[in-house]
Amino acid sequence: MEIKSEIKTKLFSEYIGNKISLDQSRFSEEEKDTSFTLSGVGLNAFQVKETRLWYNFETMYDGALIDKLILKPMTKLHIDDAYKVADILGEYRGDSFSVETVCKTVIEIIAGTNSLVENIKHLKFLMACQYLQSKGYDLPHYLLNGKNLKEAGLAIYEKN
Repeated sequence: MEIKSEIKTKLFSEYIGNKISLDQSRFSEEEKDTSFTLSGVGLNAFQVKETRLWYNFETMYDGALIDKLILKPMTKLHIDDAYKVADILGEYRGDSFSVETVCKTVIEIIAGTNSLVENIKHLKFLMACQYLQSKGYDLPHYLLNGKNLKEAGLAIYEKN
């Protein structure tokens, strides 16, 4: 599936404030391995905070985007983030709460396969997704036919 610049613009804009991996061949030895933060997105380009420079989305190597967001898989959902999402969705139920349940529920709601879909207000769900994106979690996206950004080649997962 070819991902057009307009779609990359939309997807990257949802992750402003998160880390981005840039093609290291652009930098001097002192600048290499610098941590970069996505600070702006425009049509066909994005900006990083540390350099204040704009980079073209079409920077490719053998057909693959070489500048990628650095995200976390939903399977690495932190307990504090799970509590926050459950609180936003109104789904905190004491003893039945688990990180795995929240993670599974969010992914199922995005896919439309969870019965809570009809009970959760759209705004609450949008707020929960935006919270997870602000924390750098890789979510499935309708513009990618349900794939997450890593599966689409737009992200890599952080190393821990």
